[in-house]
Amino acid sequence: MVKTNQEEQRKAPILRFKGFTNDWEQRMVSDIGKIVGGGTPSTKNPKFWNGNINWFSPNEINIKRYVTESNKKITKEGLKKSSAKILPAKNTILFTSRATIGEMALLTIDSATNQGFQSFVLNNNVSRYFIFSLQNKIKKIALKKASGSTFLEISKKEVEKIKINIPSLKEQKKIANLFKLVDDYLALYERKANYYNCLFLNLKKIFFAKNKKTKSLIELIDIKTGYRNSEDNIEKGKYLFFDRSVEVKKLDEFDFDEEAIILPGEGQTFYPKYINDKYALHQRSYSLFNFKNIYPKYLYYFLTTQSNNFLKYSVGTTVPSLRKSTFKHINVPIKSMNTQIQYATILEKIEIIIDENLNKINSLKQIKKELLDTMFI
Repeated sequence: MVKTNQEEQRKAPILRFKGFTNDWEQRMVSDIGKIVGGGTPSTKNPKFWNGNINWFSPNEINIKRYVTESNKKITKEGLKKSSAKILPAKNTILFTSRATIGEMALLTIDSATNQGFQSFVLNNNVSRYFIFSLQNKIKKIALKKASGSTFLEISKKEVEKIKINIPSLKEQKKIANLFKLVDDYLALYERKANYYNCLFLNLKKIFFAKNKKTKSLIELIDIKTGYRNSEDNIEKGKYLFFDRSVEVKKLDEFDFDEEAIILPGEGQTFYPKYINDKYALHQRSYSLFNFKNIYPKYLYYFLTTQSNNFLKYSVGTTVPSLRKSTFKHINVPIKSMNTQIQYATILEKIEIIIDENLNKINSLKQIKKELLDTMFI
């Protein structure tokens, strides 16, 4: 790939595949295909429904790239008696035009939609995935053109007038193949993260199922609070600083150097954090330390399942708050130390895999963003 000169940026992107030097051309959406709306058959006639024709509504178009099957289906008669139209899968991009504007999806089977769409049925000389990759730019323009008092909507006429910049079909295909590859990898790591997250949650249900032998949390740990205020936070501090927020802050000083489980003293969710290092603590956060016949990581993973119980036994009407007395109501299932270590080790390994996949997803999203910024006008 090569970078263009600054003076060429208006007619060509900053970053291009080698061998492409021609200027990009500005086109209206109406120049690259037809805009096709949808419709809804009468819901009073059962003959129009439960057929074999996909009939999509905007709430089915969100994070999925490809759509294969709709929640509701219509019959051939329902199609004839409404303004719904069959959209060819090969060259259609579904485009939501009402309420939620600008969401896109790629059809995998000939389908119809309701009136919440102004879908792109593209000409053969346009790469579908190239146009699909322009979603953010098209959506931004569509939102500016939308109007409506009850909910925002963009008309077929306004969608047709949206202007985009496109190169030759050969360059479109090169760019489309690159973005499809990035999206394929994103989908792969997202599937892996979802799989391991489901495994993680189900194993916790099994490991921490009701047990005959339990102990009150208060019997297993000592509890203390800190003395810091949130304003003490230093953006690039050396040590972790735990306050009541989900985000962990930083300080240049530490209060404790130990293995501990941290819980916020106030909030709507009470999710723990684990630390085995130097740290600072907010005056309304709790540190559980000095563990007594309980493996710290086992206890930590158990407490990740107890947010609802902490909320149940919290005090306060406006902002739920924990008191030290709250901890006596949390009953911890007691296993042998070997079993505790085994459970915690398994969960920790899965958590590491989840984090690795999430890091890859975030890295790929950043790469994609940079490519979108530099490979399109």
